[in-house]
Amino acid sequence: MKKQILFITVLLITGMMAFAQSVGINNDNSAPNSSAMLDVKSTNQGFLTPRLTEAQRTTDIASPATGLLVYQTDGTAGFYYYNGSSWTMLATAGANEPEYAYIYNTDPQVVAIEADVVFSSNGVVSSGIFHVPGTGAIVLAYAGDYEIRFNVTGVEPNQFGLFQNGAPIDGAIYGSGAGTQQNSGMVIITAAAGDVITLINHSSAMAATLQTLAGGTQINANASILIKKLN
Repeated sequence: MKKQILFITVLLITGMMAFAQSVGINNDNSAPNSSAMLDVKSTNQGFLTPRLTEAQRTTDIASPATGLLVYQTDGTAGFYYYNGSSWTMLATAGANEPEYAYIYNTDPQVVAIEADVVFSSNGVVSSGIFHVPGTGAIVLAYAGDYEIRFNVTGVEPNQFGLFQNGAPIDGAIYGSGAGTQQNSGMVIITAAAGDVITLINHSSAMAATLQTLAGGTQINANASILIKKLN
Protein backbone atom coordinates (compact mmCIF):
# COMPACT_ATOMS: atom_id res chain seq x y z
CA MET A 1 0.00 0.00 0.00
CA LYS A 2 2.78 2.44 0.88
CA LYS A 3 4.50 1.71 -2.44
CA GLN A 4 1.26 2.41 -4.31
CA ILE A 5 0.76 5.73 -2.52
CA LEU A 6 4.36 6.74 -3.20
CA PHE A 7 4.01 5.85 -6.88
CA ILE A 8 0.82 7.93 -7.26
CA THR A 9 2.42 10.88 -5.46
CA VAL A 10 5.48 10.83 -7.74
CA LEU A 11 3.26 10.55 -10.80
CA LEU A 12 1.21 13.59 -9.82
CA ILE A 13 4.28 15.70 -9.01
CA THR A 14 5.89 14.75 -12.35
CA GLY A 15 2.86 15.72 -14.45
CA MET A 16 1.61 18.77 -12.54
CA MET A 17 3.62 21.47 -10.82
CA ALA A 18 1.90 23.95 -8.47
CA PHE A 19 3.51 27.29 -7.67
CA ALA A 20 1.61 29.63 -5.33
CA GLN A 21 -1.75 30.15 -7.07
CA SER A 22 -0.61 28.93 -10.54
CA VAL A 23 -0.87 25.33 -11.72
CA GLY A 24 1.24 23.92 -14.53
CA ILE A 25 0.55 20.70 -16.44
CA ASN A 26 3.48 19.58 -18.58
CA ASN A 27 6.03 16.83 -19.01
CA ASP A 28 9.19 18.89 -18.55
CA ASN A 29 8.61 20.11 -14.96
CA SER A 30 8.74 23.76 -16.05
CA ALA A 31 7.16 26.41 -13.86
CA PRO A 32 3.75 27.76 -14.92
CA ASN A 33 3.39 31.32 -16.09
CA SER A 34 2.65 33.49 -13.08
CA SER A 35 -0.15 35.32 -14.88
CA ALA A 36 -2.09 32.10 -15.49
CA MET A 37 -4.15 30.13 -13.00
CA LEU A 38 -3.64 27.05 -15.23
CA ASP A 39 -0.73 26.69 -17.68
CA VAL A 40 -0.89 23.61 -19.92
CA LYS A 41 2.12 22.93 -22.17
CA SER A 42 2.90 20.20 -24.68
CA THR A 43 4.68 19.86 -28.01
CA ASN A 44 2.72 16.86 -29.27
CA GLN A 45 -0.69 16.94 -27.55
CA GLY A 46 -3.68 19.27 -27.45
CA PHE A 47 -6.29 20.43 -24.95
CA LEU A 48 -9.57 18.51 -25.26
CA THR A 49 -12.67 20.40 -24.15
CA PRO A 50 -15.91 18.65 -23.13
CA ARG A 51 -17.81 17.39 -26.18
CA LEU A 52 -21.62 17.56 -26.16
CA THR A 53 -24.50 17.26 -28.60
CA GLU A 54 -26.69 20.31 -29.17
CA ALA A 55 -29.42 18.80 -27.00
CA GLN A 56 -26.97 18.15 -24.18
CA ARG A 57 -25.59 21.68 -24.41
CA THR A 58 -28.97 23.40 -24.37
CA THR A 59 -30.93 21.18 -21.96
CA ASP A 60 -28.58 19.13 -19.80
CA ILE A 61 -26.38 21.91 -18.41
CA ALA A 62 -28.20 23.46 -15.48
CA SER A 63 -27.43 27.15 -14.87
CA PRO A 64 -24.31 27.42 -17.10
CA ALA A 65 -21.65 29.76 -15.79
CA THR A 66 -20.71 32.84 -17.81
CA GLY A 67 -17.67 31.92 -19.89
CA LEU A 68 -18.42 28.18 -19.94
CA LEU A 69 -16.90 26.60 -23.07
CA VAL A 70 -17.92 23.36 -24.79
CA TYR A 71 -17.56 21.74 -28.21
CA GLN A 72 -20.80 20.79 -29.97
CA THR A 73 -20.47 17.62 -32.03
CA ASP A 74 -23.68 17.68 -34.10
CA GLY A 75 -25.82 20.24 -35.95
CA THR A 76 -23.66 23.32 -36.50
CA ALA A 77 -20.58 21.82 -34.90
CA GLY A 78 -18.02 24.03 -33.21
CA PHE A 79 -17.01 25.76 -29.99
CA TYR A 80 -19.75 27.48 -28.01
CA TYR A 81 -19.48 29.69 -24.93
CA TYR A 82 -22.14 30.97 -22.56
CA ASN A 83 -22.20 34.79 -22.46
CA GLY A 84 -24.36 35.08 -19.36
CA SER A 85 -27.69 34.97 -21.15
CA SER A 86 -27.30 32.70 -24.18
CA TRP A 87 -24.95 30.30 -25.96
CA THR A 88 -22.80 31.89 -28.68
CA MET A 89 -20.71 30.13 -31.30
CA LEU A 90 -17.09 31.22 -31.44
CA ALA A 91 -16.04 32.83 -34.72
CA THR A 92 -14.20 30.41 -36.98
CA ALA A 93 -11.57 30.84 -39.65
CA GLY A 94 -14.35 32.28 -41.82
CA ALA A 95 -13.66 35.67 -40.26
CA ASN A 96 -10.43 35.79 -42.31
CA GLU A 97 -11.84 34.31 -45.51
CA PRO A 98 -13.25 36.30 -48.46
CA GLU A 99 -16.88 37.35 -47.95
CA TYR A 100 -19.11 38.57 -50.76
CA ALA A 101 -22.74 38.82 -51.77
CA TYR A 102 -24.90 39.75 -54.72
CA ILE A 103 -28.49 40.43 -53.65
CA TYR A 104 -31.18 41.75 -56.01
CA ASN A 105 -34.87 42.41 -56.66
CA THR A 106 -37.01 41.66 -59.73
CA ASP A 107 -40.48 42.10 -58.19
CA PRO A 108 -42.66 45.18 -58.77
CA GLN A 109 -42.17 47.51 -55.83
CA VAL A 110 -43.08 51.00 -54.74
CA VAL A 111 -40.66 52.14 -52.06
CA ALA A 112 -42.15 54.68 -49.68
CA ILE A 113 -40.07 57.58 -48.41
CA GLU A 114 -37.69 56.38 -45.67
CA ALA A 115 -38.63 52.74 -46.35
CA ASP A 116 -36.24 49.86 -47.06
CA VAL A 117 -35.85 48.35 -50.50
CA VAL A 118 -37.02 44.74 -50.26
CA PHE A 119 -34.84 42.30 -52.20
CA SER A 120 -36.60 39.30 -53.70
CA SER A 121 -33.59 37.11 -54.45
CA ASN A 122 -30.09 36.10 -53.45
CA GLY A 123 -27.39 35.54 -56.01
CA VAL A 124 -24.06 34.14 -54.85
CA VAL A 125 -23.79 34.87 -51.12
CA SER A 126 -20.90 33.67 -48.94
CA SER A 127 -21.46 32.17 -45.50
CA GLY A 128 -20.54 35.35 -43.60
CA ILE A 129 -23.27 37.54 -45.11
CA PHE A 130 -26.94 36.85 -44.39
CA HIS A 131 -30.10 37.92 -46.23
CA VAL A 132 -33.57 36.37 -46.24
CA PRO A 133 -35.23 36.79 -49.66
CA GLY A 134 -38.28 39.03 -49.39
CA THR A 135 -36.69 41.27 -46.75
CA GLY A 136 -34.46 44.34 -46.83
CA ALA A 137 -31.95 43.74 -44.04
CA ILE A 138 -28.48 42.35 -44.81
CA VAL A 139 -26.38 41.14 -41.86
CA LEU A 140 -22.56 41.13 -41.85
CA ALA A 141 -21.35 38.31 -39.62
CA TYR A 142 -17.73 39.44 -39.33
CA ALA A 143 -16.06 42.70 -38.38
CA GLY A 144 -13.96 44.42 -41.04
CA ASP A 145 -13.96 46.89 -43.92
CA TYR A 146 -16.54 46.31 -46.66
CA GLU A 147 -17.05 47.74 -50.14
CA ILE A 148 -20.77 48.13 -50.86
CA ARG A 149 -22.29 49.10 -54.22
CA PHE A 150 -25.96 49.53 -55.04
CA ASN A 151 -28.08 50.15 -58.09
CA VAL A 152 -31.74 51.20 -58.30
CA THR A 153 -33.84 51.69 -61.45
CA GLY A 154 -36.58 54.12 -60.46
CA VAL A 155 -39.28 55.90 -62.44
CA GLU A 156 -39.57 59.06 -60.35
CA PRO A 157 -36.71 61.36 -59.31
CA ASN A 158 -35.24 59.81 -56.20
CA GLN A 159 -32.51 59.72 -53.59
CA PHE A 160 -31.45 56.36 -52.17
CA GLY A 161 -28.89 55.78 -49.45
CA LEU A 162 -27.15 52.98 -47.62
CA PHE A 163 -27.82 52.74 -43.90
CA GLN A 164 -25.79 50.93 -41.23
CA ASN A 165 -27.71 49.85 -38.12
CA GLY A 166 -30.48 52.29 -38.96
CA ALA A 167 -28.25 55.34 -39.49
CA PRO A 168 -27.32 56.88 -42.87
CA ILE A 169 -23.74 56.23 -43.96
CA ASP A 170 -21.75 59.38 -44.77
CA GLY A 171 -21.18 59.73 -48.50
CA ALA A 172 -23.65 56.97 -49.39
CA ILE A 173 -26.66 59.07 -50.49
CA TYR A 174 -27.08 59.17 -54.30
CA GLY A 175 -29.80 60.66 -56.50
CA SER A 176 -31.24 60.58 -60.02
CA GLY A 177 -33.48 62.90 -62.04
CA ALA A 178 -36.80 62.56 -63.82
CA GLY A 179 -37.60 59.62 -66.06
CA THR A 180 -36.53 55.99 -65.70
CA GLN A 181 -32.89 56.18 -64.71
CA GLN A 182 -30.37 54.10 -62.85
CA ASN A 183 -29.31 55.48 -59.50
CA SER A 184 -25.97 53.93 -58.55
CA GLY A 185 -23.84 54.42 -55.47
CA MET A 186 -20.87 53.02 -53.61
CA VAL A 187 -19.15 53.32 -50.25
CA ILE A 188 -16.55 51.64 -48.03
CA ILE A 189 -17.52 51.09 -44.41
CA THR A 190 -16.00 49.69 -41.25
CA ALA A 191 -18.41 47.19 -39.72
CA ALA A 192 -18.65 45.34 -36.44
CA ALA A 193 -19.81 41.73 -36.33
CA GLY A 194 -23.59 41.64 -36.67
CA ASP A 195 -24.01 45.05 -38.30
CA VAL A 196 -27.13 45.43 -40.47
CA ILE A 197 -27.10 47.11 -43.89
CA THR A 198 -30.23 48.46 -45.61
CA LEU A 199 -30.90 50.45 -48.78
CA ILE A 200 -33.49 53.17 -48.13
CA ASN A 201 -35.49 55.65 -50.21
CA HIS A 202 -34.03 58.54 -48.28
CA SER A 203 -35.10 62.20 -48.62
CA SER A 204 -36.85 61.73 -51.98
CA ALA A 205 -39.75 64.02 -52.84
CA MET A 206 -42.08 61.03 -53.25
CA ALA A 207 -42.29 57.26 -53.22
CA ALA A 208 -40.11 55.56 -55.83
CA THR A 209 -41.47 53.00 -58.29
CA LEU A 210 -38.92 50.37 -59.26
CA GLN A 211 -39.08 49.71 -63.00
CA THR A 212 -39.51 46.04 -63.98
CA LEU A 213 -39.59 46.27 -67.81
CA ALA A 214 -37.05 48.99 -68.52
CA GLY A 215 -36.02 49.06 -72.19
CA GLY A 216 -37.31 45.65 -73.24
CA THR A 217 -39.63 42.70 -72.72
CA GLN A 218 -37.67 40.80 -70.07
CA ILE A 219 -38.17 41.44 -66.37
CA ASN A 220 -35.02 43.19 -65.19
CA ALA A 221 -33.34 43.54 -61.83
CA ASN A 222 -34.53 46.91 -60.57
CA ALA A 223 -32.49 47.05 -57.37
CA SER A 224 -29.30 45.29 -56.35
CA ILE A 225 -26.50 45.35 -53.81
CA LEU A 226 -22.96 44.02 -54.23
CA ILE A 227 -20.89 43.53 -51.06
CA LYS A 228 -17.21 42.59 -50.75
CA LYS A 229 -15.24 42.22 -47.52
CA LEU A 230 -11.84 43.90 -47.91
CA ASN A 231 -10.02 42.63 -44.81
